Amino acid sequence: MASAPSSLVPQSFPNSLAEKLDDSNYLHWHQHVEPVIKSHRLQRFVVNPIIPPRCLTKDDRVADCINPNYEAWEVKDQTLLVWL
Repeated sequence: MASAPSSLVPQSFPNSLAEKLDDSNYLHWHQHVEPVIKSHRLQRFVVNPIIPPRCLTKDDRVADCINPNYEAWEVKDQTLLVWL
């Protein structure tokens, strides 16, 4: 299996949000979240995401061979999801 491009491997990420989004705190929450998302170049996971194909060919699908770009995307996507 080929390794994922290094530009897609997660870097350090804040432990958690101090404040979770609710009906009354959007502006404050957004001011905290947006710089973190941008500094980690994760906007593409929030706005118009382009998800790499899980498998590159039919043979890969049959052999359950996962595209390394998909795996790298999934790690960052899930990291962001857990953080939010």
